[in-house]
Amino acid sequence: MSHYHFIKPILRKSRKKIAITDSNGNRVGSIQRVYNSALHFVFDNIFDEFWVNVEVFNEEEKPVSKASEVFSLKTMVRSEWSVFSDRFGKFLLRDRTKIKSNPCLEFTIKNNVYQLKKDFADKITRLEKSTNEIIALVTYDKLVPPQTITIEIFNDEMDVYTLSCIYYLFTLRD
Repeated sequence: MSHYHFIKPILRKSRKKIAITDSNGNRVGSIQRVYNSALHFVFDNIFDEFWVNVEVFNEEEKPVSKASEVFSLKTMVRSEWSVFSDRFGKFLLRDRTKIKSNPCLEFTIKNNVYQLKKDFADKITRLEKSTNEIIALVTYDKLVPPQTITIEIFNDEMDVYTLSCIYYLFTLRD
């Protein structure tokens, strides 16, 4: 089991790089909200959370995971992101939320379906396989920002870079 931490910034639209650390406090990477252009940044500030894109870097500051929002008529109702990970390649992340208080994102890697979901008034976000096996747990320490996010990965089926990319995207969408 591995433990990682990062401190979520106060401002949701912050483009500052956030350090990801391991349980010993060593920096293992960073995460950042990105915009594809200045126009996207302007639209996102006018229309709340219009585009949400996230990029994760390793300890050498090389990009290792990136989630970019797919924009089409179909995604106007339910959002989708194209995710690229050095470890898993390219896959599609879909919003499967039915009730706003219980958000859920779903993705498929190597014929395994995963869901990142959270229950109402619960501090724990779970990454589950379709077999209901819990792959990772993500928790926060307090309700008001800045929050310390703790990621616990139970096996090496998921890496911290891909999971932190998806989780940060998950928190920016609610």
